[in-house]
Amino acid sequence: MKLKKGWSLLLCTGLLLAAAGCGSSGNNGNGNKESANATKAPASAAATAAPTEDTAKPELKSLNLWSKDDYNTYPLAKVIEEQTGYKVKYEMLPADKAMDKLNLLISSGEPYDVITISGEKAVYTDYAKMGALVDLTPLIEEYGPNIKASVSEASFEAVKVDGKIFAIPNSSSQ
Repeated sequence: MKLKKGWSLLLCTGLLLAAAGCGSSGNNGNGNKESANATKAPASAAATAAPTEDTAKPELKSLNLWSKDDYNTYPLAKVIEEQTGYKVKYEMLPADKAMDKLNLLISSGEPYDVITISGEKAVYTDYAKMGALVDLTPLIEEYGPNIKASVSEASFEAVKVDGKIFAIPNSSSQ
């Protein structure tokens, strides 16, 4: 169980880093302007706070399904910060009525760099179509060769909405 959570944590962090990487393209943070404008809720704090060589990297936010464990205390979280310079703040949806809380956060415009959910594709598709998610297709193409190598093409096809990738699929035996 711990190993599965560790892999989920690692996959989420990989997405966070890919999203953060596009914010530091040397054009004063304007590299993700189109994606940010296409969403009702800002999807990347990294894009709005692109670091320069003189400033610290921004803290990234990840919203996850409820767990009795605090991902912020995982040894892997510390390793990620040490290796990348990015501190990731992991927050949890409540165990009870998680989707209600997620809908409230999305409608309020609360910015998260990554949201990890499970469930019906219809929910995810609705979020994508209403503009609450960022199209990851160009980001994965440019910054995600390891993600592309570890996720099958069929899995990516299964999560596409109108030909665009808005999520990185993750399988679980639970």
